[in-house]
Amino acid sequence: MEMTNPETGKSETRMLEEESQAFIATLESPGVIVYRPAGIDSVSVDYDRLEGGAVMDAERTPLEMSEEDKTALSLLQHFCYTVGSANDAEDHGYGGEARRMREESCESIRNLVDQTPFLLEHFPGLKEELDTFRFQAFGWSSVAHEAEALLAGDVL
Repeated sequence: MEMTNPETGKSETRMLEEESQAFIATLESPGVIVYRPAGIDSVSVDYDRLEGGAVMDAERTPLEMSEEDKTALSLLQHFCYTVGSANDAEDHGYGGEARRMREESCESIRNLVDQTPFLLEHFPGLKEELDTFRFQAFGWSSVAHEAEALLAGDVL
């Protein structure tokens, strides 16, 4: 169910599209070329098939995970959410504290990944991504949600 802004009557999707269009216009005004994929009108997916033609089982096979792996995933979530909190701190004028929180969290994630083969397997390339703007701006959220999904057993 899509949310609608009671003040404007616009759907969340419509508001995001308008925001995207405004951002694109801002980028294009000095001459930046913005490429956008063609819209998708409908998608037909055979959810009973995986790549290579294998048929999915009716039940998902639960992921075998040790208590150590679960603890590592919980810590990974914690450190990712700390990066998000650092972004909030920076927005409120605490730049030095935000920088410290990000640095400590990213270093903790590096150490955690080095010590946990399970994380290396399920988050390849995470260590290299830690110092990117993408991770620090919004990638932390994706990693935290992936960790949450793994903890919930919500994987193929």
